[in-house]
Amino acid sequence: MGVRKSDERPLPLYKQIKNDILQQIATEGLAAGDTLPTRMELATKYNTARATVDRALQELSREGVVSGTNGKRTTVVSPNAALMRIVVVWKPTDARLSRKSGEFFGDLTSGIEQACADLQLEVHFRTAETDDCEQVMQETGARGLLALRPQYSDCVVLEHLRDKGIAVVAVPGILEEHKLPSLSSDNFMGIRQAVDHLVELGHHSIGYVSLQATVPDQFERIQAWFSAMQQHHLPINPGTVCLAHENTDESYVQVLKDWCSNATMPTAFIAGDFLMALSLLNVLQEAGIRVPEDISIVCYDDPPAAAHVAPPLTVVRQSIPTLGQRAVENLVALIKGQAVPASERIPTEFIVRKSTARPLAVLAEPGEK
Repeated sequence: MGVRKSDERPLPLYKQIKNDILQQIATEGLAAGDTLPTRMELATKYNTARATVDRALQELSREGVVSGTNGKRTTVVSPNAALMRIVVVWKPTDARLSRKSGEFFGDLTSGIEQACADLQLEVHFRTAETDDCEQVMQETGARGLLALRPQYSDCVVLEHLRDKGIAVVAVPGILEEHKLPSLSSDNFMGIRQAVDHLVELGHHSIGYVSLQATVPDQFERIQAWFSAMQQHHLPINPGTVCLAHENTDESYVQVLKDWCSNATMPTAFIAGDFLMALSLLNVLQEAGIRVPEDISIVCYDDPPAAAHVAPPLTVVRQSIPTLGQRAVENLVALIKGQAVPASERIPTEFIVRKSTARPLAVLAEPGEK
């Protein structure tokens, strides 16, 4: 369920006070046994009734952060409790997409949940637009934000949150230019593995299909494809590249059908993710184009289904749970005021299956078997 905009549901004052106290404990390094300002001092600071302050302190007491809410001076019991709550936010469009390509998001959230369990964190998962992330932070009292699969257009908002002192980490997608801590698979490594494999088989015309180029991960893979093609001194034919921005199975297939009817067919394609590869495979098969006899396909991502389609797909495999685990670890380090890498890349693995083969022109050369 999405989060309402802040002007539709202002955060109650007692929750604002609670979150402010949590922030104070975290940023001022208060230890167990340290005292907070008196209730009257807090009421004056926030220009509110003492009962409102009492409600904020009662919540903190129930969560094990403070004690002494029954007329005694309020003391910190567990300062770590002020640190160990994070929120994970993904956009509504990705929540819909995840129901059809759930392996990626499922593996990512599995890694996040495992890291939270290991580090004894409280984690909240929310579906929200990036503009609503600050409201989500206030509602949950979280100390850090993990932004899943942000687009480039989201970076201004995320930078604003960072500048306000909120710990923010983005995954997947490298956002070095925006100086936001971020993690991704090593897309340059993965695409280079794919191009190297196809070149070794004898392919010199290699196309690329990416239907979500506004996402940092997908855009970086396109850059990696250009780079790998140049390193092999291979021509880049615009007629063998299909770029668009779609997020449903039906729109993928329709874009590819329209494109393939006029496209220059290469001898091999690299698809930016599994959903794109499935759509491309279906369109080629409907057109009577055989895979891999006529065209080879390499797919980015390796969900279980990739090994069971016809033909089984040659893939660039990401360690998706590791992305989630490392993102949480970096976020916690930021909350604690520790330095983290501006960007971190997780190595990929290349898996060869039956969707790639030597092109017919190479097989037909004299002396070839």
